Amino acid sequence: MPQVAIAAAFSAAATTAVGVFTGKVLAGAILTTFAKAFAVNLVLGAIAQSLQKRPSTPALTQRDQTVSVRQPVAPHQIIYGRTRTGGTIVFLESTNDNQFLHIIIALAGHEVDAIEEIYFNEEEVPLDGAGIGFGGKARVQYKLGTDDQTAFADLVSESG
Repeated sequence: MPQVAIAAAFSAAATTAVGVFTGKVLAGAILTTFAKAFAVNLVLGAIAQSLQKRPSTPALTQRDQTVSVRQPVAPHQIIYGRTRTGGTIVFLESTNDNQFLHIIIALAGHEVDAIEEIYFNEEEVPLDGAGIGFGGKARVQYKLGTDDQTAFADLVSESG
C-alpha cells in the first residue's frame, strides 16, 4: 500500500523536522501525535475503501431501447417525433387457466399522436379493424394518453 508508506515517511520526517528546527519537546509531541493520527486515519480509510462493495453496472435505461422490459422502478420515457421504441411492462396477468396473457406496456410518459406499427419479436404485426392480428392469436388495444381516457373494458371484465 503506497499510502501507508507515504504516511510513515511523513510521520518520521515530521518528527525529525520538529526536533531539529523547533527544539521544543512539546511541539514535537503534538506534531508526532498528529502525524500518527493522520497515518492511522489514512490506513483505516484505505482498508475501508478496499472492503467497500463496488457499485454494480446501472440497470437498463429506456433510451434507445426497442424492447419492452419489466423494472420495479422505471423512468417516464419522453418521445419526440417518430421513433421505434419499447416500453415498460406495468401489468402482466394470465387468465382462463393460462389460456390468455394480458400485458400492459407504457410506451411514453405523456400523450402521443399515434401508434403506427406494432412489432412482436422484430416482426411487424398487421392488425385488422378490431385489433386482431398474428393469425388470431393476438388482440392489440392501445390508448394515446389523453386526459379523458378510460380503462380497457375488455381487460377489466376478463381479469381479476
